[in-house]
Amino acid sequence: MGAVLNLLPVPVLVATLVAVVTLLTVLGRWLWLHLSPPPPLTPGRARGLATSALIIEVNGGRHDLLGGGFRADDARATLATAWRSRDRASVRRTLVWLENEGDRRRWGAMLQAFEEGDPELEDAAFADPPLRAELEVINRYGRWHPSLVAWDLCRAVALVRFAFAAEFLSESESWQWVERFGAMIRSSFSSWREMSDNYLVGREFTSGPPDPDLQRALLSLIDPANTFSPWNRIRWR
Repeated sequence: MGAVLNLLPVPVLVATLVAVVTLLTVLGRWLWLHLSPPPPLTPGRARGLATSALIIEVNGGRHDLLGGGFRADDARATLATAWRSRDRASVRRTLVWLENEGDRRRWGAMLQAFEEGDPELEDAAFADPPLRAELEVINRYGRWHPSLVAWDLCRAVALVRFAFAAEFLSESESWQWVERFGAMIRSSFSSWREMSDNYLVGREFTSGPPDPDLQRALLSLIDPANTFSPWNRIRWR
């Protein structure tokens, strides 16, 4: 008698094909994100993108693409969750706020009051645990960080990149924002590490204890062996 060929049930075959296609899609995206050659960038644009490296690293994006390699739907979801921005107008309002005010305005006012020993601020902190936590951050870092420029503007660059990926901003206006914010950041610091330290202080001031994901991203970006890190490939100036 000939051998009997046992065929798998159709649902099992379909599920197997779906799993294989999904795996190939994920693998293809990973290869594109990490191995495809980057487009040529001017020094100003490359440095501008690199200022948002911490945020892009945490989100698993590419450092050498304006849109970070993010899908439009994913970028829109991130904007809605992290920034409550769901359209072009709300993105632009947030960018203007980050450029002209941001959290650094509150930091500066509280730092001045703290250094002057404002009794009203001290009294308020006793009854307000979140305010007390903010003052503890100011007490630890205020002497070395008179402003939170990197915290505000590195986020602004990341916001531009997600907004471009979400198709809320055009390429030309996105590059204008990136280059302007990048120049503002570089005029305030002397290295990628100094910039990132300021960013992490701002994150702790506004959001509480250090974020392990950000810490891991920082260690990856400053690792001399990481050839994908823009901080290892791009000079500060």
